[in-house]
Amino acid sequence: MGIGIDEDTCAALNHDGTFQVLGKGTVTIVDPASLTHTNHPQSQETDPVSLHNLKVHVLCPGDRYDYKNRAVLT
Repeated sequence: MGIGIDEDTCAALNHDGTFQVLGKGTVTIVDPASLTHTNHPQSQETDPVSLHNLKVHVLCPGDRYDYKNRAVLT
């Protein structure tokens, strides 16, 4: 799993395996758990990469995410 955090933003971690987005920007979650295909092993440094069934979440301030269960909380 990859996590990208914008400037002036944070992911405030909780002991229960969740976090809440705080600040002015967004937190982006890239979750490859359901990935069904990639050509990455065969690709060269400048080749395009194919990724099938990649899950991406863009979370705004106030949004919560369960990183243990890989799920957005509502």
